[in-house]
Amino acid sequence: MPTTDIAYKIDPFPSEEELQPMWQAAWGNPWSGDLAFILTRSLVHACAYSEDRLVGYVNVAWDGGVHAF
Repeated sequence: MPTTDIAYKIDPFPSEEELQPMWQAAWGNPWSGDLAFILTRSLVHACAYSEDRLVGYVNVAWDGGVHAF
């Protein structure tokens, strides 16, 4: 089985165009939010890339104080 190198990046601010294929596959409908607005208010977000293609994404939201979720 071939292996693929995955590059992990912290706070890379992916574009909505990068996120769209994963969102559509996971949720069955197109992305319709304001990603830049969301990411600038996140505690942190991380992305996984395979050959410059976004293959993983996680956003850690927070309450602006001490709680991350």
